[in-house]
Amino acid sequence: MRISEDSSIEELCNISAMLIDKSIHDLLQVSSDSLPKSVAIYHYTRAIRYLDEITLLCSKGFCREPEDLLNALLNLYVTIRWLLFFNPKQRIRDFMQNESGKASSEKWPQKDAKTMAAEIGYSQEYENFMLGIFLYPGNGKHAAISGQDHEQLRKMLRAGIELFLEIKKYIMKILEITWDQAQEMETLKCL
Repeated sequence: MRISEDSSIEELCNISAMLIDKSIHDLLQVSSDSLPKSVAIYHYTRAIRYLDEITLLCSKGFCREPEDLLNALLNLYVTIRWLLFFNPKQRIRDFMQNESGKASSEKWPQKDAKTMAAEIGYSQEYENFMLGIFLYPGNGKHAAISGQDHEQLRKMLRAGIELFLEIKKYIMKILEITWDQAQEMETLKCL
């Protein structure tokens, strides 16, 4: 789902806030009655938190901090896709053992997101996302924002929302929830 290129930061913040509220409401309706669902809920809550923090920072004009959170959100997306790509039941079990500190290095490979992206055929998209967000002249600025920085904030917030929606698509599959992404976005635009 693409968000309009013309959306203002205020409009994007409103869309993000409604998406977060709806996602929290949806999350409260889900039972974690299996290991895959528990892992999905764990990742979903992180994605919600990252989007909320990205939204807050962009709304306040911070240019550098949202980049770190977008990177974390992208890595979360790659991890979710990697967990589901090949032998998901085993990968999810191994993931849980790793998170609890019980995994051996053979069971849970220490891979970075770029390597996992390559394994799932997402290398080009990963690189394009990284280049599109992180290479612009305003990096590192914390002072009052210029017009160029304002555009970058809109770009980062829009990318955060779109990435969150992609994560949500995979999470809904794991949670076995029917979800119409297009319908949700149309609903959000009308509110």
